[in-house]
Amino acid sequence: MRPAGTLDPIAALWRQRKLLRRFAVNDALGKYRGSLLGLCWSFLNPLLMLAVFTIAFGTVFRGAAFTNGLVERPVVLPIFCGMVVFGVFGEVLGRTPMCIVGQPNYVKKIVFPLEVLPTAILGSSLLHALIGLSILIVGQLALGFGLPWTAVLLPVVLLPLLLFALGTGFLLSSLGVYVRDIGHSIGVVSQALFFLTPVVYPFKAIEDGAPAMAAVLRWNPLKVVVDGARECLIYGVVPAPLPLLAVSVVGVAVTWLGFLWFQKTRAGFADVV
Repeated sequence: MRPAGTLDPIAALWRQRKLLRRFAVNDALGKYRGSLLGLCWSFLNPLLMLAVFTIAFGTVFRGAAFTNGLVERPVVLPIFCGMVVFGVFGEVLGRTPMCIVGQPNYVKKIVFPLEVLPTAILGSSLLHALIGLSILIVGQLALGFGLPWTAVLLPVVLLPLLLFALGTGFLLSSLGVYVRDIGHSIGVVSQALFFLTPVVYPFKAIEDGAPAMAAVLRWNPLKVVVDGARECLIYGVVPAPLPLLAVSVVGVAVTWLGFLWFQKTRAGFADVV
């Protein structure tokens, strides 16, 4: 396999944008290939999850609603939003370690831009997240809450998440070739990150119960993005720019370092796979 010369991830992916788009769509569709309902599951799964959350958190537990200090919303809305946003990173984390190993023909038999494989997983997970967020918006409107103008800020809020996911995908897809145990152990890491991120609980619960831990988790990049998505989509609040700027800068660094590692190690993929 002839390694690509560029160390610029943006240039490399832009050059392969048509191939990347096709692979991302095929990956999203392939998830349900062979099923009776096919792509409809992309809509049904979030709808079923929203229904379960509504029953569990809105009826059975009747937990305190998440609040930003200004308004309150039914607890199901911020939890569902957090699940959808975290799911983008979680899917990349869970699937990229085996994405190179699972495609030996692309590694051994043809000259192929392997960076497309982990990036396509990110694209597929983003497509599913957009469907989930669309259902969230419909659910929010159905409950009588309007869509705030701050929703237009969502792409800016999600940018750091995409950068972190992309860089992590490059790193894990490369490590998965040489260290196969990564694919088996990453589920534990994903679960730990899920519970260290305020997805199903308000961050104020950590601040009240464990202030020292809250001081550390406050700068969890996933926490910043999840809270920002809730603020602009549900609460109509402009997210604080400083945390988003900080995690964006770190996200750019993670993307570049992950891609650099991927390019430096890809020459040995064919020997291992």
